Amino acid sequence: MAMGEREMIVSPEAVRQEQERFVQRVARLRASSAERARILAAGTPFDYDDWLREAGPAVPEELVEMEELLREREAERRAF
Repeated sequence: MAMGEREMIVSPEAVRQEQERFVQRVARLRASSAERARILAAGTPFDYDDWLREAGPAVPEELVEMEELLREREAERRAF
């Protein structure tokens, strides 16, 4: 531990209770199968051509960012 840092001690019971609260909060966010069906039925299908027209061509900064991401992924892939 670095100088001036303090270790926080948390009881296992407090950790378990917080984990339970988190799971309950996430469960409230999940849609039921009926809700998912209703949401999907109300939406229009994704249209790639419309999206492409709306998004327009990539700007040079986006291309540089994508090339960097692909290089990193390739390096990670080769490392394994």
